[in-house]
Amino acid sequence: MSGNSSTMGSAVVISVLMVITGSINTISTKWADITESKDIRGEKTEFNHPFFQAACMFFGELCCLFVFKINEFRKGRAAAAGSNMRYVAIQNEDVGESPRSDEPTQWNPVIFLLPACCDMTATSLMYIGLSWTYASIFQMLRGSVMIFTGIFSVVFLKRKLGKHQWLGMVVVLIGLTLVGVSSIMGPSDSNNAPNPVGGVIVIVIAQLVQATQMVVEEKYLTKYEGIEPLQAVGW
Repeated sequence: MSGNSSTMGSAVVISVLMVITGSINTISTKWADITESKDIRGEKTEFNHPFFQAACMFFGELCCLFVFKINEFRKGRAAAAGSNMRYVAIQNEDVGESPRSDEPTQWNPVIFLLPACCDMTATSLMYIGLSWTYASIFQMLRGSVMIFTGIFSVVFLKRKLGKHQWLGMVVVLIGLTLVGVSSIMGPSDSNNAPNPVGGVIVIVIAQLVQATQMVVEEKYLTKYEGIEPLQAVGW
């Protein structure tokens, strides 16, 4: 019981941190989009480089692979230090039990090629949409990924969703519809939201691609054992 409580508590903490860090990421990215500076011709222009922003994000994800390698190196040294204590394994030949292998299933990093392409495409599209619309609209429309992921998990992963999950998806859909309509019909700000309609469309398409990424990653993570989270993000 205590183990389930600690797991639930960890999940809640991680979810809250994801919301906080995601909001900081959105605000800082939008702040960069509306920042003006003089170019080589002396004219004021806004920083509008969504692909560069996506590349910076992927560099940060690549650093997770370095952290994973460092952790593996430390674990290897700790195991080597503890190898001084040797134990003799006694095999009873009278018991006809086949030795059990605890080695993880072998996997190839190429399995992350499709999720990585989806992630790069979705991130680039999201940053393009963010540069076209408001940060608040962008952050709320990102919730549409829950709807697409739920539908894809049913179709491709043969997952069965409960009634409360379908109800939650419907409520989210209604909320996102109201957000999208209000951003389109509301007054447009040429500086913060030069193309709100295009921004909404691009952001929703990005969530569709990201839902594909999540379903593919879940399929591989459940199929192959021994894939660490930092390793998956890095690859």
